[in-house]
Amino acid sequence: QYMCADQDGNYNQPGISDYPFYGYYSGLIDNTTILEIGTSYGGSAVMLSHNQTNKIISYDVVNRLSLFKYEIDRDNIEFRCGDFREDNINYNEIRLITIDASHQGELERGMVKYLEDNWKGGLLYLDDIHNNNDGDMTGFWESIDTNRHEVFDISDIAHGETQGSGLVNFNKYYDLSFI
Repeated sequence: QYMCADQDGNYNQPGISDYPFYGYYSGLIDNTTILEIGTSYGGSAVMLSHNQTNKIISYDVVNRLSLFKYEIDRDNIEFRCGDFREDNINYNEIRLITIDASHQGELERGMVKYLEDNWKGGLLYLDDIHNNNDGDMTGFWESIDTNRHEVFDISDIAHGETQGSGLVNFNKYYDLSFI
């Protein structure tokens, strides 16, 4: 019931859709700011808003708010248009970040480099790590510095093997174990 995007397919099933993971992800940490890079039509922001103790700042370089099929009226979501790297963000307040942007790989590499220079760490969710339709997302995923960060392919519980999903323990900030 939290999803407002009216899309074809089963968007409630982990391993097919990333939406259930976004809801779970938002519940991992309370009282933090979640930075979402790539708003698109707002569905993932809505799922991230499930944990209402958190604030979501959602960025897209294209303002699609008028194209949303449903009004998104959530007090804990702030939509912004522009490049997050050009905005004044307090990265000390952020423990969760998602990137679902260009799917080209090169742009995502620049975003991760920027975060390495500005964010002390937390969990970074990367969508579409196996989707090479528009570029080289697999190359981007494989280029993440595993000496600096822990990486986990979680496609089976998120966006599926075809699209792919990755979780990065950025700067090994947390002591993680998967069960």
